[in-house]
Amino acid sequence: CSLIQCGNNGRCERDSEGGFPTCVCENGFELRDGQCREASADGDGDADVDGDSDVDGDADADTDEDEDADIDQDVESDADQGCVWSEFHSPLVVTNVNSPTANDYGPSISSDGRELFFASDRGGDPAGLYMASRLSTATTFDSANPLLLVNSADEVSESPSISRNGLELFFERNANDDSQCGAYQSIWRATRSSEAGDFSNPECAVGVRTERRERGPEISFDGRILYYHSSAHPSPNESTDFRLHQVDREVTGPEFDVSTTDTIDVEVGSRIASAPTISSDGLTLIFQVTGSIADDTDIWMSTRESLEDEFTTASAITVLSTTEYLESGPELSEDGATLYFNRKGHSGGNYWDIWYVVRDCVQ
Repeated sequence: CSLIQCGNNGRCERDSEGGFPTCVCENGFELRDGQCREASADGDGDADVDGDSDVDGDADADTDEDEDADIDQDVESDADQGCVWSEFHSPLVVTNVNSPTANDYGPSISSDGRELFFASDRGGDPAGLYMASRLSTATTFDSANPLLLVNSADEVSESPSISRNGLELFFERNANDDSQCGAYQSIWRATRSSEAGDFSNPECAVGVRTERRERGPEISFDGRILYYHSSAHPSPNESTDFRLHQVDREVTGPEFDVSTTDTIDVEVGSRIASAPTISSDGLTLIFQVTGSIADDTDIWMSTRESLEDEFTTASAITVLSTTEYLESGPELSEDGATLYFNRKGHSGGNYWDIWYVVRDCVQ
């Protein structure tokens, strides 16, 4: 616990099951965004728990019943607009989610912070998608359950990305051949009619086709842009030529305009960039970088001044680049304060688990 920062009103303890560090808060304080903060009057932090299926409170959220509806162009995220951020604090494990005998990886957090989607091989091969939920951001997640109507019996499903309205789930599927979606690894989309429903009807994302393998989808908060990485190499184990891309769409649905595909040429030296996540204002890009060997992964960040500018220079996130562990699969929360990621090698283990770090808006 020596590196765990719980704030002035909490202390770090190891949980009884996996020996993971967790914060225990004093009376009158609650764990929120990784720090022990003063409890809110309603006891649920700043989470929206009114049960509305649309995060904006708009009952007319886009669904598959209206595939041609325009994507809302006025989506905003207040918390990430104009913040000057501190450095990320010490990492904490996501409690009550990780299996001690399986790989859990590829997190994606819902807009309200109450649903965590990820991939796991806890059910055996192939790995599939799971979801854990919680009542608010001040409480721990309940046990995770598989997405039975999305997962495949013989093909890996991983790298989920949940849309802002919670009704679309993009993910990567690793096929046994290229007969589905025309690639061994491709990006798929599943839907549900409300946030209380189950995801189903997985289908190929049309127009996301730049190479032979498309992976690591991340849907933007306004729902218009899909970020991902791709490779021209046919082998699923080859990662030496990944490139970051983005592709746009004008309406809800599985079809993107392939003519809008653009490469993101962020500078990472001799390393390989993959698994992008984007801030709600579109000005911060966080991604995984891999060195000369597969077991050499870190998480880097790049920023730009405006949406018209390109992402160019990047640097490692300090608190995640000075450890002996492997970190990958970043996912930034909508408010920009919490970064979820995969970590391997902690406590002498050889499995991937889901962790997070938080930062403060200081101005």
